[in-house]
Amino acid sequence: MGQYGLGVRNERGDRLIEFCKEENLTIKNTYYDLHPRRLYTWKSPQDNPLRVVRNQIDYFLIKRRFQNNITRVAAYPGADIASDHNPIIGDFKYKGKIIKERRNTKRYNIRTLKEPDKRDNLIEALKESFEANMPSDDQTEEECWKTIETNIKATTEKALGYIRHEARKPWMTKEILNRMEDRRIAKLENNDIKYKQINKDIRNKIRQAKEQWLTEQCHEAERLHEMHDSFNFHRKFKEITSCYNKRNVSSIRHNNKIITDNEQLRLTWENYIKDLYQNVRPAAQNLTQQEDITGPQYLFQK
Repeated sequence: MGQYGLGVRNERGDRLIEFCKEENLTIKNTYYDLHPRRLYTWKSPQDNPLRVVRNQIDYFLIKRRFQNNITRVAAYPGADIASDHNPIIGDFKYKGKIIKERRNTKRYNIRTLKEPDKRDNLIEALKESFEANMPSDDQTEEECWKTIETNIKATTEKALGYIRHEARKPWMTKEILNRMEDRRIAKLENNDIKYKQINKDIRNKIRQAKEQWLTEQCHEAERLHEMHDSFNFHRKFKEITSCYNKRNVSSIRHNNKIITDNEQLRLTWENYIKDLYQNVRPAAQNLTQQEDITGPQYLFQK
């Protein structure tokens, strides 16, 4: 129940509140700060100019889950209906929740291809797979492609495996993930000494792994630069420096004031650019040409 109800609640009102609590309902016509003529739903026959007897005895109930879809609820005493009660009208704007499907896309752990042994094993496994399941001549193009796709997927999954969801950073290793699991167990056991030791070890390993990863990435960028592969070089540079996500400036500090309004931001930047590139040099002097016997002479004229 809201704070804008009309009148004093009686015993029946208490029972209504208990019912709403049990059924998880909301009384919406008590949530809006309106004039009393938009709140009362019944006028007593004893109502007169000297004594006003008007009560709110009809209510607009809705499940709490959908209460935000109601924008306004009001009574309409001037409605021409065959009843001594005033109708209650609510504005209902329903907006369904957009449910996005979660796709459990698995990605192969292609980082292991940098190891020569892993790469050679994958090549040998693919050769054996194609020799054992070679597409036949009587198959259609779609069937041949399906056979090739199945061979590649099955062999790659067996040879490389998938990337673990925990390894979100490219420099993350299995050893660090295992130590994090040990740290979690130590925290559950309330072993502070063991937790601090493992946490210190994890930080050292993370620092070493990041340095090693950055060194490898820099060597790869140098190799691309020597090959004059500008496209992949800039792509690798962005990957190293994490320049993919651009942040939009939504606020700035100017004269010890934080500006967030778009129009004020535009004016502030405009004034800043004008002050930055204003022309403080003296005006250029006009040049005139004067003909005489000796030939043209150029004089400065103020």
